[in-house]
Amino acid sequence: MVDVKKFMDKMSDYLDGLLSEEENRKFELELKECPECRKALDSFKKLREKMRSSVPKPSAEAKLKVYEALNAERAKRGEELLKIPTELLKLAKAKTDAAVEAAKSVAETSADSMKELASTGADMAQQRGKSALNVGKKAAETFATGAKAAKDVAVESGKTMVDTGKIVTVESAEVMADSMKSPTEAAKAPARLAGKGIKAGVTMAKGAAKVMGKGVKGSAEVAKGTVEVGAATAKEAAKTAKDCTKVTKAAKAAKDIASSMVEGAKNVAKAKPEDSED
Repeated sequence: MVDVKKFMDKMSDYLDGLLSEEENRKFELELKECPECRKALDSFKKLREKMRSSVPKPSAEAKLKVYEALNAERAKRGEELLKIPTELLKLAKAKTDAAVEAAKSVAETSADSMKELASTGADMAQQRGKSALNVGKKAAETFATGAKAAKDVAVESGKTMVDTGKIVTVESAEVMADSMKSPTEAAKAPARLAGKGIKAGVTMAKGAAKVMGKGVKGSAEVAKGTVEVGAATAKEAAKTAKDCTKVTKAAKAAKDIASSMVEGAKNVAKAKPEDSED
């Protein structure tokens, strides 16, 4: 005799293709033997179609998370794990590849930009000493502000690169290592790797915003001090103009790093499998 309650509990998984082969076979056998079950399934299908027509279609990333959660629960119960659709596995790989490429791009851009920042910081520090003798305390404070702004940008950029690199390399390597431990961990690996790719993109985007903010703030403070120093003497005004050029270079270097991070985050967000139609 068919247990109608248990049958109804499995209707949703049956329609979504989430039952194992054995579970699916038993369900369809019960469906043939139970008229009441057939009516219940038909009513449930109509209700679900009506509800789904009014609900937005979930994104591929959301589907990956659902599969990961479902497999985690099935693993706890000792049940057969769900097979993740090929298109979602391809998306997970695309996200991870995009995160790796973004990290490489940021590293390459930062190499040149950090050199420019270091050179600018050194030049400004040297000029700070000369200006302190010629103009006084205000000039020294202005150049100190510029040097600090350059340092803040360099430190924030370096921290973001380290954090992103850790996600892309260390954390992803941990996921791959876990995947070798058991079939359960292997099934969860694609979704976890996709999560790492998205996390790396978010980390780069946040870092880019911080770098840009520090660069703008530092440039504004230096510009204010520069005006005050220029008002002191005509001679120091000429030197100040030269230093403004250095500050502009430093700001551009910071902007280049931030732009690279933003672009990387965008590429991770819009990453699709190579054979994707859209």
